[in-house]
Amino acid sequence: MDLSGYAAVGLLFLVAVYTLQICARDFREARKARSRRAYLYLICAVLALAVIAIGLLVVLFSILGPFH
Repeated sequence: MDLSGYAAVGLLFLVAVYTLQICARDFREARKARSRRAYLYLICAVLALAVIAIGLLVVLFSILGPFH
């Protein structure tokens, strides 16, 4: 992976972290209000965590060599 690939993964990582922060904040507020929307925010947070994990795995494997 060249520098542009790392930049793309880094940008995706930043967007996922920002999305995770928003979903976590909204989840806490919806849970306090006992809203059913809390489950949607929880799913959003889990998906953001999955994107972060996949991005880290891609970078790790590209550094270690299998996809090099």
